[in-house]
Amino acid sequence: MRVFNIGIIGYGGFGKFLHNAWVTLENVQVVAIADKNAGMMPAQNGVKLFTDWAELLLEKDIDAVAIVTEPATHVEIALACMQAGKHVLIEKPLAISLADAEKIMQTRDQTGMVAAIDFIMRFNPLLQTIQGFTQQGVFGKLRRVDVENYAQDEQLPPEHWFWHPERSGGILVEHAVHFIDLVHFFAPAKILKVNGLKHNRNPQQEDQIMANVLYEGGLIATHYHAFSRPGFFE
Repeated sequence: MRVFNIGIIGYGGFGKFLHNAWVTLENVQVVAIADKNAGMMPAQNGVKLFTDWAELLLEKDIDAVAIVTEPATHVEIALACMQAGKHVLIEKPLAISLADAEKIMQTRDQTGMVAAIDFIMRFNPLLQTIQGFTQQGVFGKLRRVDVENYAQDEQLPPEHWFWHPERSGGILVEHAVHFIDLVHFFAPAKILKVNGLKHNRNPQQEDQIMANVLYEGGLIATHYHAFSRPGFFE
């Protein structure tokens, strides 16, 4: 059985989550971690630690890299990883602009590397069942999707990068992308028109955001996201 060696770039909450999940698998091992705070991290059972992610890419035995950094950094890191011969798993969103997303896809094609986005909801058995029902037409043609998501912000202080659209892409790009992707997963179709509304709680923080999307064939999806839910309920 082949064992795949994984490097992780970015070791915040989700980087740690991935690491803890992968240690349970027999054919995967985390061999290197890069994080700006790596110098303060305890030893990781033989895992190499780097404060500069570019140094991690010099490790010849790494097969794939998980990119778990701020969204605005994804394009630079992903391109460098693939050009260094590493497959990539990119935490959503892929990028914060269409141009950057296209650069990643072009480099994937040029290098022959695998570039995956961490759309974990696609692997939920319930959602896979709904996809099957939809594509088989069990309930007829899908014409309407309504998403309402109430997230908590107690772990996102005002200075957190999430509230800076130039770093995160904003709520629709950084957070709602999971649910936008689910619509494409259930019933892929060309987007014809998009409009929306938003409300900011203050000049620095988005609070509520909504997008209406019309797809070819008549499907209309509405995405509403608010970051005001108490952490207790999360």
